[in-house]
Amino acid sequence: LQDYVHREGRKHGRGREPKRVFGRDDFGGDVHYYGDRCVMCTRCVRFMTEVEQDARLCVVERGDRSVIDTFFDEGLEGTNFSGNVVDICPVGALVSKDFLFKARAWDMDSAPGICPGCSNGCNIEIGAKENQVVRIKPRYNAEVNSYWMCDYGRKHLVMANRGARIDLPLIRRNGELEAVHWGEALTWLSERMPEGDGVAVVSPFESTESIAAFRALLARIGISGGGYRLARGDEAQLAGFPKLKLRAERAPNATAAELFGFREVESLPSIAAGATVIVAGDRLDDLPADFAGDAGFFAYLGSHLSEAARNADVILPITTFLEMEGTFINHEGRLQRFRQALVPPGVARPAWMVIRRLLSLLGDGADVLEAEAAFERAATETPGLAGIAWSAIGPKGVLVRTDGAAAVSYTHLTLPTTPY
Repeated sequence: LQDYVHREGRKHGRGREPKRVFGRDDFGGDVHYYGDRCVMCTRCVRFMTEVEQDARLCVVERGDRSVIDTFFDEGLEGTNFSGNVVDICPVGALVSKDFLFKARAWDMDSAPGICPGCSNGCNIEIGAKENQVVRIKPRYNAEVNSYWMCDYGRKHLVMANRGARIDLPLIRRNGELEAVHWGEALTWLSERMPEGDGVAVVSPFESTESIAAFRALLARIGISGGGYRLARGDEAQLAGFPKLKLRAERAPNATAAELFGFREVESLPSIAAGATVIVAGDRLDDLPADFAGDAGFFAYLGSHLSEAARNADVILPITTFLEMEGTFINHEGRLQRFRQALVPPGVARPAWMVIRRLLSLLGDGADVLEAEAAFERAATETPGLAGIAWSAIGPKGVLVRTDGAAAVSYTHLTLPTTPY
């Protein structure tokens, strides 16, 4: 139609008055303003004034000269929830600098997920193109985050694309790491897995099903206790919806780690010569290159290969939460499901699948190949999840008991299985 009008239409428009031309403006933070698209609905102004209660945006000029502008030179820089104005703009006048020119909406695959930026457990929609995360948007949940999410969560998850991944199992032979297939790696590990106490570390970014499987493995080989490291930061609350808060605990599933008997540690203990060390999920990228160099046996299950992880006797590639289905438990004990958004690299598999297969080789239970079965197995291993059916974990999630008491039974509920 545009080509036809250009060829056959009028050379000049019928309007006599000069056209209004509005420029573009950098509002600070991740927000860019296209003035010629704006219809002056003032949603962004009202969000900053009424919901975030930090009045950084306003309407300047009057009549046909009205535009949205910022009060201060820094604009939206330094705010914690201003990224939401991009989501509520009805005409695309406010755009995300990070997402600009990356993809069209119809080019992306989307999946419902849970933000891993902190323990609040905000519901999100993950937009992916060519197996890369390109956009994060909040997904409505009245019990957790309403229609909003914080700016930290958006940036944190988009950065998940960074870093070289482990895509093949590795075992140490003659002092060198050698790539092997899964069957050989797990058989090799099951034949050499030492029994007795040792040092165990799990990541609070792992799913509930993976943490449960890791606890079962430790119980099988005789390691008591176990710890997890948790980064902390400043908190920020959304004044207009106090339930939404960027929380100090910068991980999504520390509650599940506590539920299965792991305890937070500020730093990993020194590794004695000859000790057994098993790490699941923790990247160890802040530890020295000689970490666990004198350990008697060092097994590492992870997604990224740091210098410290290279000292392991066996390295098993596991997926991140973006590449599998599972659950997280947020700060208030709300169990929520997330769906797979990306394809795993190489032959990486969910940690719960790898560990349950290893347990099967050790004579403890059968293989687990689906997230639902992994959750049902986990539910039998702690009173806090007992009685909760996988199909009952709906869009709002369900509350679990984190005090050791039995959970309320949700097995009588049957909810739709379509993506939400």
